[in-house]
Amino acid sequence: MQYVWRPMCHKDTERSSEINALTIAGSDPVSGAGIQADIKTFHAFGLYCASVITSIVIQNTSGVVERMDLSVESVEKQLNVVLSDMDIKTVKIGVIPKKDISFIVRGYIKDFEYVVYDPVLESKNEYKLMDNENLSYIKSEFIKDIFLITPNMREAEILTGRKILTKEDIKETCKVLHDMGAKNVLITGGDLNSADILYNGSKFFEYRSEKIKKTVHGTGCTFSSAIAANLAKGNTLERSIEISKKYITEGIKNSVKCGKGYEVIDHLYRLKKESERYCVLKDLERAFYMLKNENIYDFIPEVQSNLVFSLKDAENIEDVAGFPGRIIKVDKKIEILGFPDFNASRHMAGLVLTVMKYNREIRSAMNIKYSEEIIKACKNLNYTVSYIDRKNEPEEIRKREGESLKWEIDETFKKTGKIPDVLYDLGDIGKEAMVRVFGKTPEDVAEKIIKIHRLLEEVQ
Repeated sequence: MQYVWRPMCHKDTERSSEINALTIAGSDPVSGAGIQADIKTFHAFGLYCASVITSIVIQNTSGVVERMDLSVESVEKQLNVVLSDMDIKTVKIGVIPKKDISFIVRGYIKDFEYVVYDPVLESKNEYKLMDNENLSYIKSEFIKDIFLITPNMREAEILTGRKILTKEDIKETCKVLHDMGAKNVLITGGDLNSADILYNGSKFFEYRSEKIKKTVHGTGCTFSSAIAANLAKGNTLERSIEISKKYITEGIKNSVKCGKGYEVIDHLYRLKKESERYCVLKDLERAFYMLKNENIYDFIPEVQSNLVFSLKDAENIEDVAGFPGRIIKVDKKIEILGFPDFNASRHMAGLVLTVMKYNREIRSAMNIKYSEEIIKACKNLNYTVSYIDRKNEPEEIRKREGESLKWEIDETFKKTGKIPDVLYDLGDIGKEAMVRVFGKTPEDVAEKIIKIHRLLEEVQ
């Protein structure tokens, strides 16, 4: 069967359940860059991604060893069968090794509104991924059909023949690439510790983010694919870059060491984090019902209780979940006013975040009322127990909302060199005496409290 390609319109399809993207690039065996990185990035943003392979790049996390370019015929057949079947909203282009492949690709992409080109010219270990003849064609013809080109500084220097030493050099190079035909130019300025700079033909935009001191494989491919995905979703170019900049920054933060060389981007870190958030909430709910079934109402202090649990890589109180309105006593039972949620308990969240400075495994805590019997039971159960005297709390700490619990943890660790199972204080003026129980999970905390409760019941 002979396929004849033409751009498809929405009217050509009865219904599309996905926004479809297409990546035209090289294949990376370690899946950190190239086709594999593009597919993962598009899926991370909710798009379905088709792929056309131009070259099999033989590499690992340390660098490129060899490239095996596909034939022009095989690339064209891939393009033909995919584009005759799928309604493609956006196209991202990476490695195109030869002029004849670039010529074919150009014929297929020129009618698309959003084509994002990441001009991959060489690898981090300086292996050439594009022939010189093709480089000349890219500069003279191919670039004219590109909506956005996203070179790093080294690639921009090669494409223009200009040396980039300052931020002003980046801007001038943007203008040169725009004059060569690209509608929009985004040069990443990482090598200068500068902002990424976008030029749309009339105005410059700068995009900054926190600097992370590590080299990660696949950042360029991922960044350009994220921009293409967001354009397809209806965002402006400026907004697409802003969203993608945050995504790539978090991806670098969450990069993984999977080989002997560079770390690689974790493209699905957001999906993992959302999954973890769900599990945190379910774990809290399960632990509450363990405590409710035990009926520990006599352990709830006058200020009520809260049970909190943090994400593994929690950075702020928004990453710690608890119970809105706390855990309360009603008719000699414990109840909650709402299901667990994040940012529901600022004081206990701050407590756990401080604990995690010293021990990342201890992510859950609950406060219960103080009594000598409870402390004695804790010691009889061989729990590690620490005491903190709140009368020693500095006046400047007392004045700052939410700082007292953090101070207690800091002082406890200074004194003992570890985070205990149980920390208690005898209160102070206007402050109720309190016991706080720590654990790796809410279930761990609940089990400790249940053992204390049952031991006291046996004694009574």
